[in-house]
Amino acid sequence: MEGKIISQAIKAVISQQEFIPIATIDKDGCPNVANKFMISLEGDNIYFGDFANGRTWRNLKHLPNVSIAVMDANNLIDYQINGKATLLNSDVDYNKILVECSSRQVRFVTKRLIEAVRKENRKIKYEVPLLEKVIIWQVKVDEVVELGPSAELRQQNDFFTRGKR
Repeated sequence: MEGKIISQAIKAVISQQEFIPIATIDKDGCPNVANKFMISLEGDNIYFGDFANGRTWRNLKHLPNVSIAVMDANNLIDYQINGKATLLNSDVDYNKILVECSSRQVRFVTKRLIEAVRKENRKIKYEVPLLEKVIIWQVKVDEVVELGPSAELRQQNDFFTRGKR
C-alpha cells in the first residue's frame, strides 16, 4: 500500500528500526518519550506495540497526538513524523498486525541470540513480552518534517498549522 505522505526513502529508514521513539504529552502538558517496538508500516500508517499500563498508553487515551523521530544516519537526514494514534481492536487488521508482530519478535530475538553467540556475550537479555500483554497502536501519519544536513527544512503537510493539535 503506497502512502501519500510517507515517501519510500522514509519508509526504508523506518522499516530498519526495531524500536521507534514515541513522544506524547499528558493532560497537564508534561512530555513523555519512550521507545516502542516497531511492528509494521503500511501506507501512511505506522503500527507499534506497547503495554497497557505505561505513561504512553495513559497519555494516548487522553490525547492521541504523537511525534516519532527517526534518522537516516547514512545521509544525515532527520525525520519528525506527526500523527494521531488509535488503539487497534480485535478485528481483521488487528489479527494481521498481531501475526506480523509475532514474526518480527522472533526475527529480533533470533538476531540478538546469533550476535550474542558470535561475540560470546552472555549478558544480553533475550526475553520478549508475551503477545497477550501487548497492545497495538496505529498511527495515522498527518505530517512529515525533514531536516537535512545543512539544516534545510521540508514539510509534507502541515499538521500543526491546520489546527489539528
